[in-house]
Amino acid sequence: PEEAMGQSLAEALTPESVQIALGYFQQLFEAQENGAELPHFHGEVDFYRKDGSVMSADLQVIPHVDDDGHIIELLGVSRDISERKRVEAELRKSEERARLMAENAWEIIWTAGPDGTATYINAAVERVRGITVEQAMDQPLEQIYAPSSADSIRTYFGDLHAAIRNGEKPPVYREEHEQYRADGSIMVSETQV
Repeated sequence: PEEAMGQSLAEALTPESVQIALGYFQQLFEAQENGAELPHFHGEVDFYRKDGSVMSADLQVIPHVDDDGHIIELLGVSRDISERKRVEAELRKSEERARLMAENAWEIIWTAGPDGTATYINAAVERVRGITVEQAMDQPLEQIYAPSSADSIRTYFGDLHAAIRNGEKPPVYREEHEQYRADGSIMVSETQV
């Protein structure tokens, strides 16, 4: 603690975080000069640890003033969020890998909301069905699948909702379906959920 109290901003914070701190100080002093309410700070900053590594922190700063409204000190509370930031970075990498795999797959990969409406469709839909991703996203089941196939998928989503409501394991779905291509012809595909 004693060591940290004697550090300059440049010794304690990364260059980007020094700029954040200086920006806050500028707002603080301008508010004091203008007699305005003094701003509090809440944000993320990066501190240097003793070993030189960087610690990301969630920082809150509140100015403490005397009876005349002059700033006596800044009260700060920081919480180490390095682990959360590391996990978030890993998640972003994982999502990017999954996105790259999905975008380069030859099979149509899709996700759907609880009502069965598509929330994501990869570019393979253009090769397989001859329509753009945007067109596919806007299509109801009846424009994608022949009637019996659309009914089968609707039934599956009903069963899926019931299982979730009852706290049961979601049912597995694997069926062959007839899908419409852009030219109106029908192709047979296997759908797995």
